Amino acid sequence: MKKIILLVLTIILVPTLSAQVPNGTYVPKTDMAKQMPYAKFVFSGSKVNVYLGINGVSLGVAYEYSYTLNGNMLTMKDGAVSVEFDYNKGRDEFSLNMDAAYELLGELGAVFSSMYGKEMSSQQVSNEIKRLVPDVPVWGKEGVPYEPPIVTKQKLAKPEWLQKPPQNAESNKEYQISWKPVSNAKEYRVYITQNGKVLFDSYPTNSSIKIKMPNVTGTVYIGVIAIPTSYDLYEQSDELQATVSISLFSQDIAETCAIYSEKVNNIGIIQPQLKDDGYTAGFAYLYNTSEDGVNFALAHKPVIYNETELAVVIKGTTLDEWYGNMNIGENTERHRSFEQANKEVQQTIVTYMNDYGLNNVSINFLVTGHSRGAAVANLLAVDLNEGKFKISGMKSVVAYTFATPNNSKKTKMYDNIFNFCFEDDFVTQVPLQKWGYGKSGVTYMVSAEKLSNTNMKFKNYSESHNLSFNESATKKGLKDFEWVAPTVYNYYNTQKVLCTITIQDIAQKVYIKPYEFMKDGVAEVKVNGIHIGNPIISAILDFEASSDFLGIALFFVYGSGVTFFLQSYIDDTHKIETYYNALKFNGFNTK
Repeated sequence: MKKIILLVLTIILVPTLSAQVPNGTYVPKTDMAKQMPYAKFVFSGSKVNVYLGINGVSLGVAYEYSYTLNGNMLTMKDGAVSVEFDYNKGRDEFSLNMDAAYELLGELGAVFSSMYGKEMSSQQVSNEIKRLVPDVPVWGKEGVPYEPPIVTKQKLAKPEWLQKPPQNAESNKEYQISWKPVSNAKEYRVYITQNGKVLFDSYPTNSSIKIKMPNVTGTVYIGVIAIPTSYDLYEQSDELQATVSISLFSQDIAETCAIYSEKVNNIGIIQPQLKDDGYTAGFAYLYNTSEDGVNFALAHKPVIYNETELAVVIKGTTLDEWYGNMNIGENTERHRSFEQANKEVQQTIVTYMNDYGLNNVSINFLVTGHSRGAAVANLLAVDLNEGKFKISGMKSVVAYTFATPNNSKKTKMYDNIFNFCFEDDFVTQVPLQKWGYGKSGVTYMVSAEKLSNTNMKFKNYSESHNLSFNESATKKGLKDFEWVAPTVYNYYNTQKVLCTITIQDIAQKVYIKPYEFMKDGVAEVKVNGIHIGNPIISAILDFEASSDFLGIALFFVYGSGVTFFLQSYIDDTHKIETYYNALKFNGFNTK
């Protein structure tokens, strides 16, 4: 690069064929020549020392080259590149042949770009040369080298933030930033970098700009530099910098997913909603009533050329699926029923993509769900991330899940899976963490009861809809459940006292396993309603008060609104509408 710069911008001269330029120092003779980026030429024999400069001011740097003089034609050549000069022997002066130089100089935009501090095209470089040097620059021999006084440049003031970028930002979202105007600044350079790579670069003339965060995650650096009106008098400013942590999380998309998760309960509602949002190409909805099944909607829409977004909206528990919720599997890494449903969704996605010809396009997955649907969505997103569910054209996946149950013994903190859970929602706490279960991704966890006391908008919503929350009762219910089933083995195998019955004046204890209590008691109520003979009723009506299940039975009865207490804090805390409004009113601190 040094050689090319000198070759073009300093007009380097080469070996003599038939004559030589008389020894001596040649300096700019015209104002136009003084604007060129060199200060003088010193000829000695067949060599010439070229001194660099800017606007006639010597920088004290010289390079030695050879040159060619043939008649009145001075030629410098380097490989296939050559530039010509006209030499006037009578006046002992030479001048640049501008027509020959314009094209060559125009090809070296990088040189001028580095001088001007921004990218310039070849045409812009040529135009800039013609603007700076409208006439042929002339250098003549003088006895004393031309050494103008050194100009001391002044550095521009460093910009100061007026509106700083947020510390935590969303990818692909626009943010307005601004800074105090800097005197003598022609423009500003605003850029975003990550690990040395420039992800955004702009040159606004105003001290304000709207920047779009790049589609990355992690820490990025935003820099602002003031560019001077003249590099002859000023130096660019020091960098104003801000550090931003970018997440794939989007508040708008999260709220949209909560709406989808609510409306997927009815095909007549979710289908128009998806179509209104641009999912016009294809639609599928499955209605499955098996205990290991799941109901979900699929729809897709083009995003950009050859790129499609595929929405997977998974419904919460329907009828017999309640029985599946209770059957986690005794020796499985993942919740057995959730995983069965996950595989069903995956198989249908493959069929869907084949039916709609989506195998040759890039796919961006948007996955969402509530309750059982949230657990399945969480597992599906993990499989897409890890390549366990292979989609050849998959470009990205992002998942938003609500009231997400624990679903696997092997979890990972993915930055593209977002779970929203209430601490006082029983469903989000099971299967128990003590059993080794959790959920993958980033989990936002708050107390709905505390939120209803501290967030005024959520409080107003809760009161207007007569919602009740009970964090202490939920915590006690979880402890009572853990007491009857401290491990997965105990859950499936240990007999616990359900109640005591009297037969012919003889008291006899009735035993039941915790899994049977949850399936035949809790799940049965959800599917067929409460009835005599249900283990929950048996535990509560045990006059001997011997039931090991009394605490957990009372939790489900009192919290379901089926008694004179008229509290339904289990359902009120768990339903998707509650999650949506907490999210909308920033109850999860995501805005």
